[in-house]
Amino acid sequence: MEPISTALTGLALARSGIAFIKENINSVQDAAQIGQQLASVFQGFDEFNKERYSQKTGFKDVASEMIEYKNLQNSLYDLKVQINMTYGHGFYESIVAERKKRIEERDEKIRKARIKRRREIEEAQDILIKIFVTAGIIGIAGVMLFLSI
Repeated sequence: MEPISTALTGLALARSGIAFIKENINSVQDAAQIGQQLASVFQGFDEFNKERYSQKTGFKDVASEMIEYKNLQNSLYDLKVQINMTYGHGFYESIVAERKKRIEERDEKIRKARIKRRREIEEAQDILIKIFVTAGIIGIAGVMLFLSI
């Protein structure tokens, strides 16, 4: 996907999620619906941020990205206030903190799995080296024994 269309998709995703939540937060009782829309807001924000720091250096590109970013931040702030007013002070922040914690835990689990896999590969290589060295020594000893007979 092209960087511009990725950024626009991210913006559209975030905006639609924010609009849905703002319009329906008092009437929607299904936590999954609100959670899904919050997920789309975060995903859209992430997609937009990934493309925000691309190699575009034209004044128009930079200015439009900064304006869009600020508009998205303002909408996100309004959403944050509305969620906190509906579910209690600090609720939005606790969602963000829990998301960050879970991402960090997932990344740490992935990092540990990579380290474990690397260690297993190194151990297997060490065993193979020892087998080849031992086989080589036995082969050389066999040749020497054969030649001495």
